Amino acid sequence: MPRNTVALVLMLFVSSGACRDKAPAAPPRDLMDETYLVFSPGGDEDLVSPVALNGESRPALIARTPAEFRYRVRVPERAMLSFALGILQAPGTTSAESLPGNRMRFEVRAGEDGPDELLFEREIHVARRGQWIEQQVDLRKLSGREVWLVFRSSFPGAEDREEPLPLIGVFGDPVLHDRARFREGRGVVLVSIDTLRRDHMSVYGYPRKTTPGLEAFASEAIVFDDAVSTSSWTLPAHASLFTSTYPSVHGAVNLNVGLSRSWPNLATLLQERGFTTQAMVTHVYLAAKYGFDEGFDRHQYLPETRAEEVTNRAVRFLSAMGDRDFFLFVHYYDPHWHYDPPPPYDTEFDPSYEGEVSGIWWDFKELDADEVDARDLRHIKALYDGEILYTDRHVERLFREMKSLGIFDKSIIVVTSDHGEEFLEHGQWEHQKTLYEELLRIPLLVKLPNGKESGRRVSEQVSLVDIAPTILEALSVPRPPSFKGRSLFELLGAAPRSGGREAWSETEHTIDDSHKLSLRLGAEGRKAIFSLRDGHVDVELFDLARDPNELRPTATNDETREAFEKRLELYLRDMAGAREGNRDNPAVELDPEERERLRSLGYIR
Repeated sequence: MPRNTVALVLMLFVSSGACRDKAPAAPPRDLMDETYLVFSPGGDEDLVSPVALNGESRPALIARTPAEFRYRVRVPERAMLSFALGILQAPGTTSAESLPGNRMRFEVRAGEDGPDELLFEREIHVARRGQWIEQQVDLRKLSGREVWLVFRSSFPGAEDREEPLPLIGVFGDPVLHDRARFREGRGVVLVSIDTLRRDHMSVYGYPRKTTPGLEAFASEAIVFDDAVSTSSWTLPAHASLFTSTYPSVHGAVNLNVGLSRSWPNLATLLQERGFTTQAMVTHVYLAAKYGFDEGFDRHQYLPETRAEEVTNRAVRFLSAMGDRDFFLFVHYYDPHWHYDPPPPYDTEFDPSYEGEVSGIWWDFKELDADEVDARDLRHIKALYDGEILYTDRHVERLFREMKSLGIFDKSIIVVTSDHGEEFLEHGQWEHQKTLYEELLRIPLLVKLPNGKESGRRVSEQVSLVDIAPTILEALSVPRPPSFKGRSLFELLGAAPRSGGREAWSETEHTIDDSHKLSLRLGAEGRKAIFSLRDGHVDVELFDLARDPNELRPTATNDETREAFEKRLELYLRDMAGAREGNRDNPAVELDPEERERLRSLGYIR
């Protein structure tokens, strides 16, 4: 179709905020739900919203470029416009090599009678196609005026082109905000720092200053001193975090099986109540193919991305969220092997090392406790600690930016981890294969709105499955019957109702192909590790009060063994009953690149 043949399409949607426009501070207006005009060369039958770029889907203004989208709006006080820019390949095309200039131009214009005033202009190189680029535009000078608000995409130098352009410019998630309403929304920020071992954190007494940011945060939060994970590796632990169920229930227990979308989870429950939900994850086990996009309006998979960039993206999301309820899940990867923190964190805790061992997993994985030099082992731990300090700095920056945006005080913020890490304490490196304390004890810090209960430390044993029920109770959202955890608020009253909490953990990624489970009895200081294989059960029993590092298993007489095996039998029966009728875990097929990534990380051997 010739370029100068303009197709005019009128698209009408129901405005979600029209009935509230007269409020002193206007609620956010999702412009995708407003009436708008589209001017385009046409041929748009293959172009639909939402638009997926780099694994993240967003509702978007989309039409053949050059395109113009026109709104008639009344601009609120202290107005701000947020949106994201994107370039995608047009259907049926494969190349943009014939285009001059190689840059797409995006504009936002406004005016009472027409789009006379240029408010925003940016040209983006086509090499950046396939990704969302966040933008904000200050509209305060238009406050109180009724104007045409216009979004335009064009390709400079291609004005006289007859054939359709092979690239399309899109505007994702256009929202008109009134900053006067900022600080009125409810926020939930859930931070998971992968492979973060509790006893390597200075906030828990580690002598190296690895977590100064979280130490400062602890004065504004509640610190739980005895939090236990449900597993010793990423996939089942995070599935438990979101569904408040144990691995034997949710079934996401190996790399070929994802999380069932039928389980109620924290994200879906908040999304159903109008929260804008966003996930930023850095491990394939939390990608959409494993079911972890369920309940998220936006889900970004950023493979092994550094903490600095993850925080940058989180801040861009939060900067447009102060006037609405939101849930942000941020997953940091850095403490996970390989241990290769960026400068200066790579030398922070061991500046004098001159040996040859690095923090790359392939360099040390074959060394056993009898072979590894003590000096080399200290260096590997120092690199791991450097990763923790580096991550801590960017988590601290995330909280600082939330304060500057005015959304910190009213938000619920949770910082935790999925599991710890082994450094040959029980003859192994890394994680996933065992259920000893170095893997199961995790950090847990919870900040409630407006400083409630800040500065408290809780000594009672708690579990990863308790986090989702706690967040729901803080928001007065009913918990579903499938949740196995208990709200941590039970431990914060004048008369805590601990009720002898047990903590169960599981892993099937073991060297001997056994299904391992651990039972931790908290205040009693006893712990049992069960190994189930071929219908046989082996039991290790520890007294953590006397032997916190689990170096000396205690003798188990027949009566003690029978008592623990009875607890195991009851647990497995309860889990089987809870899972009954919920066995639709999706099969996961990894592409060659993903399998190679997991192989390089030691998950596939």
